[in-house]
Amino acid sequence: MEYRNARVITADGTQIECEINHAEYGWIPFNCMRDDPYTLFDSAALFDVMAADSNTTAYVPPTPEEVALDQAEEIRGERGDILINYVDTYADNALRWADLTSAQQTELSTYRQALLDITNQETFPESLTWPTKPDWV
Repeated sequence: MEYRNARVITADGTQIECEINHAEYGWIPFNCMRDDPYTLFDSAALFDVMAADSNTTAYVPPTPEEVALDQAEEIRGERGDILINYVDTYADNALRWADLTSAQQTELSTYRQALLDITNQETFPESLTWPTKPDWV
């Protein structure tokens, strides 16, 4: 199988990211693991060829800045999921919002703002305190 731009992406060397030349789609990204049971071809053979290839780029650990960016992105994604699945189902729906008591509206608004403000916490993204979701949400 044709591949290009192979690089080891895990410290233990168990995953190699590359592009493979797919018969139907042309060059596509592929994450190759030697023991991947889900591929429709011999991924172990491809992995071994790439691992032995001197052109395969060795693993380079992420910088602290890259780690922090990844953490921040993951937290923002989790926050977005919470907003979409729990908060905005009320806040974006006038009928559901109207069914809430004024105390619940205040509680939900406060919770929503606290979620939006997590990126302002002094220790973000290394550590943070998630706001407590109202019991009734």
